[in-house]
Amino acid sequence: MTGRSLHRDERGINRSFLLVVILLAIVGVLIVDGGSILFATVQLQDAADLAATDAASVYEDTHSQTQACQAAERVIEGRDSEAEIVGGCSSKGSKFFVATATGAVSLIVRKEATTVVLGRIDAFKSWTSIEVTGRGTPSVL
Repeated sequence: MTGRSLHRDERGINRSFLLVVILLAIVGVLIVDGGSILFATVQLQDAADLAATDAASVYEDTHSQTQACQAAERVIEGRDSEAEIVGGCSSKGSKFFVATATGAVSLIVRKEATTVVLGRIDAFKSWTSIEVTGRGTPSVL
């Protein structure tokens, strides 16, 4: 091998190494973002279920859907200040429902997951918008 062909081979190795490093970095960021979205979804589901259960208990005591929804909002706010009941408590588009016969509560909660990259790219932004349905029933003693 001549000196010139040896340098050509080394450049190929350097480019291949650089490509592998870049690909690993991209995969790593996607794993972190995916984990962030998954973790946010699990936390939001827990908050939604807890809020619905608390709201069902308040409804059982007061028979007021407004007070029950406000109780759910307080739980959501306490668990995750970035989350909200879709439509809130007072609008016609509210996704807070009470089955008046049973006192069971269903609500939809939304938040944007915090990500490193995906939330900054328009094509993937919808992946970071999380909506979950929480359900709760009054406690049975």
